[in-house]
Amino acid sequence: MHIGAHIFNMIGLSTSLLCSLPGDEIVARAADMGFSQIELNFTLRPEQVRDIEGASIRHGIHITSLHNFVPEPSEGERAFMLSDIDESLRTKAIDLTRDTIRRAADLGARAVILHMGQPRDADFDPIQDRFRKAIHSEIVTEDMESLRNDLKKARKKLPGAYLDSMLLSLDKLAPFADDRNIRLGVENRYFYGQFPNFEELGIIMQEFSGSGLGYWHDCGHAAHLAYCGLGTETENLDAIKGRLIGVHLHDIKLWYDHQAPSPEGNIDFAYLTPYIDQDTLLVMELSGNCDPNLVGPAIEYLAAAGVR
Repeated sequence: MHIGAHIFNMIGLSTSLLCSLPGDEIVARAADMGFSQIELNFTLRPEQVRDIEGASIRHGIHITSLHNFVPEPSEGERAFMLSDIDESLRTKAIDLTRDTIRRAADLGARAVILHMGQPRDADFDPIQDRFRKAIHSEIVTEDMESLRNDLKKARKKLPGAYLDSMLLSLDKLAPFADDRNIRLGVENRYFYGQFPNFEELGIIMQEFSGSGLGYWHDCGHAAHLAYCGLGTETENLDAIKGRLIGVHLHDIKLWYDHQAPSPEGNIDFAYLTPYIDQDTLLVMELSGNCDPNLVGPAIEYLAAAGVR
């Protein structure tokens, strides 16, 4: 068992940046960049996870969080979702999440970040796709507003069974995680149709107010929905005060997220400072296409904004 030191308020690195490398090289590169803590991303293969576990001990790297599922199932991350109405799929998602929680506890991590899921709805997907293509094409405001309203109406019509499934899944997982001193962070998502939205998040937080379950804020996802006119960057943070577990730090340019934070990006990261404290996990989650040489300047840029 690898029990790392309890590290407060230092920015860690998600393995997403280095996901194409062997596990031991991921850890070595993170250490070379000056990181003392990392997050295991949901794209890791089993052999990468195995090698990271060993290399993290050798390099003195602490694994602070795991982004469910770890490792990624051979069927893909979205094959099984905690929101699935299909009982067999949802049960598989619960089992895989339990495995991730066990691994997190064995590694001395503090949190597991949860993707709750998205609708498996043939009628909803085309509506969301039309809006997404319109955003990318930057069509005229009048047409955009009509498409935005269509998307909002379609989202409201999604079956309530999705929320029921999320609550049933978390009812199994929250005590399981609490027993192992692992906090579950429900993450906000990139697409408007993904779960949970603002209202669903509020219900989840209320239902599990007595547990260690909380909220994980993704800056790029929040900025994307704000860019689309479908939310604000701070509405979730304002609603869940005291329940924030961690933050995924990455910038967004137009609708392209997982970019290195920089003055050229769309996000003013100073907005985070009233919400984070010494116990908030901060993780830089960058695309594997990012230039690793941008990481150092990104850390400095975040520090100048008060995020450190």
